[in-house]
Amino acid sequence: MSSSAPILVVGGGPAGSTVAALLAQRGYSVSLFEQSKFPRDHIGESLLPATLATLELSGALDAVRTAGFVEKAGATMVWGKEAEPWTWYFRETNSRFPFSYQVNRPEFDQLLLQHAEAVGVKVHEQTRVDDVIFDSGRAIGVRIQDEPIKGSFVVDATGQSCLINSKFQSRIWDENFVNLAIYNYFSGANHLEGEDRGNILIESVPSGWLWKIPLKDDVSSVGLVADRDSSIEAIRKASINDVFASALDESRMVRNLLSDSHCNSNPIVTRDWSYESARFAGSGWVSVGDAACFIDPLFSTGVHLAVSGAFLAAALVDTSLTDVGLASESTLAYENLYRQQYEHFRELTSLFYSGNRTIDSYFWESRRIANQENYAPREAFIRTVSGQNVAGYERTVLHHAATPDTFRELLRNLDEGLKNRRNELSSTNLLESTVVCAPGLSIASSVVLDGARFSRGRVIRGRDRVDLAVSEFVAEIVQSCRTPRTVSSIADQLTTTSQPSEIVEMVTSTVSLLVIDGILEVLGSSRSS
Repeated sequence: MSSSAPILVVGGGPAGSTVAALLAQRGYSVSLFEQSKFPRDHIGESLLPATLATLELSGALDAVRTAGFVEKAGATMVWGKEAEPWTWYFRETNSRFPFSYQVNRPEFDQLLLQHAEAVGVKVHEQTRVDDVIFDSGRAIGVRIQDEPIKGSFVVDATGQSCLINSKFQSRIWDENFVNLAIYNYFSGANHLEGEDRGNILIESVPSGWLWKIPLKDDVSSVGLVADRDSSIEAIRKASINDVFASALDESRMVRNLLSDSHCNSNPIVTRDWSYESARFAGSGWVSVGDAACFIDPLFSTGVHLAVSGAFLAAALVDTSLTDVGLASESTLAYENLYRQQYEHFRELTSLFYSGNRTIDSYFWESRRIANQENYAPREAFIRTVSGQNVAGYERTVLHHAATPDTFRELLRNLDEGLKNRRNELSSTNLLESTVVCAPGLSIASSVVLDGARFSRGRVIRGRDRVDLAVSEFVAEIVQSCRTPRTVSSIADQLTTTSQPSEIVEMVTSTVSLLVIDGILEVLGSSRSS
């Protein structure tokens, strides 16, 4: 697919490089503008397995795999109800990608940018975009040193510069996560033992929390996330080095692992204040990665949100340029899907901060007070931690947190309901059972992500529930259950082939999943299995 003017991608980090590569592979003319010369310094080195799936789609995963980055089996934390370390492993919930990587961001970002160029993206490094040009509310190009450049679509991947949303002054700062980060690199440090050797170590200390990430070439990234205001005051009274050293002295595990190491440079301070933009996309433009939103780095979600958002952004651009009639609704669908990811991680982080009981200090007490509002999480979040999300580690994380009583009660009720539904199915001949759609749920038409593009499809919709995109087959089953139906009668209704046994198996398997998920309810059966 080609267009009269190139797609203009501003920013060459993981978000910009990935969306540019995906669009170039679909036949579009893509120009990418990056103000720096790669490789360039950048914080943030720990990847999630879900990130690898998108890198595989973009074609960049092989280059990442062969770069010699440290393999990461999971995360080890000193946090929550106990003072002893505990670990969660990716293999527990992700059989396809049982490990991820601790990447050196300068090298990692350069690999993604080089891959984008290799698949046809016109890359312009050391080229600063000064502004995005709008005409009648639509983005039509960018301006570089007073020179206008026309584009068919503009992708803002400018990181925390937030080119478009800064222009609109539409960034919304999150007062619950007003932190800063101080980090440095050490050579010759010790690591965790055994299969945990490549894990990120996160340790809570009175002034905040520390990370220790093992990188290739015997280098470790070590950083502190601390309260912004008190840290700035401490830095003014002493120095960045003193504040960082004091935090390391507060630790037990990180300090011990660094005992035989030496520091490579002076510590660096960076803003770590979470935010989201009022709009993630509009007519002729889309923001992605940190240009759209940034969340506290506790769960290493920065690169994941950038790369997964790039996949969604590529789908939006492709759909908008090939099906103008769907552009507006696809923009809304992009924003909803991307914001759901952000809100999920934000709520999990908020709960986990408020549930840390290993440390008593100003930092932790202020966050417990600030997060009181989250002590009765939305049903939608409770549903996601039951297994409906891509991250997969929430159960382990929240098990170790001193979660509020209301949250634990909601979680117990959900678990009991899931257990009862599974037991009900195991002791019932499902084909002869009567099922009905759960109260408040319905099938609705909506624009959904359909592979690599947006299209009109069907969703299961209900109050306090995220829309669930489903196939026409599933939609017809749920629609037919607005009144009680036996599963066998549903199968009879859908049997249109000469092999009815295949339809029966598909219907019973689908109904089983819908019952376990609480979309359908079993009313009774005529006989036992």
